[in-house]
Amino acid sequence: MLAMLYGAAMHLRNRAFDRGILRAHGCAVPVLSVGNVTAGGAGKTPLVARFAEHFLDQGLRTAVVTRGYGRRTRGSIVVSDGAGAVASWEDGGDEPVMLARALPALAVVADEKRARGCALAVARFAVQRIVLDDAFQHRACARDADIVAVDAGRDLRGDALLPFGRLREPLSALRRASAVILTRCEDGPRTDAAERALHEETDAPVFRSAYGPVVLRRFGSETRLGTDALHGREMLTFCGIAVPASFLRTAEQLGVRSARHMDFNDHHPYTARDIERLRAVAGRRPMLTTEKDAVRLAAHAEMLSDMELFYPVMRATFPDEAGLFALIERLLSRPSEAA
Repeated sequence: MLAMLYGAAMHLRNRAFDRGILRAHGCAVPVLSVGNVTAGGAGKTPLVARFAEHFLDQGLRTAVVTRGYGRRTRGSIVVSDGAGAVASWEDGGDEPVMLARALPALAVVADEKRARGCALAVARFAVQRIVLDDAFQHRACARDADIVAVDAGRDLRGDALLPFGRLREPLSALRRASAVILTRCEDGPRTDAAERALHEETDAPVFRSAYGPVVLRRFGSETRLGTDALHGREMLTFCGIAVPASFLRTAEQLGVRSARHMDFNDHHPYTARDIERLRAVAGRRPMLTTEKDAVRLAAHAEMLSDMELFYPVMRATFPDEAGLFALIERLLSRPSEAA
């Protein structure tokens, strides 16, 4: 019953936007939205980072505007001014701070009202491109292109709407997408099946992505290591992300032997007690975690200073990168109906 009520509410809301009863707030610059149709863990953030990196490489001043999930603040907050992070993860959110650290030239604004965040980014930083994070359902903010991330390993046709399942919207919502990007494409036959299923739901082009480590970082230092530096080492692995299995696959890619693995909740705020527990379990073994977890561990750097703690820096790539970026450029260069 709750799922039916939720679905009816989403249907009425989308119809209101489709018919112009509810209006989207436009933006003065081209806007690319990256979102998903499921709650959590579709591999969306790496896509946000890759598109922002692409625009920066073109010499375009770029901002990411995001809700900043899990932050303790409300309203607009500048996470990065285009010269590196200026907010803590507690105030700005762990993923926005991670993006700001990974791409120091990127402006990052957190605001639950994305249109207001976009206006701030344009007014304060004179950006030329905006990437909206997790905004497929946030239709109050207009966009020129809608990219939707779908986990190739998840059978969405067997899922249900929130709160009974993990679908934010019915799969028919994919008809609004400009393009769909399949993530976690490690299983070839399953990815093929997922792509066929998507073509039954939408006429939007479907692209595949890969996601893997490009370098290793040692926590608390500027040390950069090759991705083979930990090969064969026995380590404690731990993470607090939506899909821990994806991190364990990365550990396998790095050749790490996980002596023990510990899971925490997504966006988990690490405490001193957590650090003591990690130290006790690790003993003399080194530890491996994710880049997002490393952001949330920064407050405990002193407690971890004598430990070998590493995290991989990850990057999304696309087999048909030229085709995907050409499509995005066409969509962003056309006259915007909302601007």
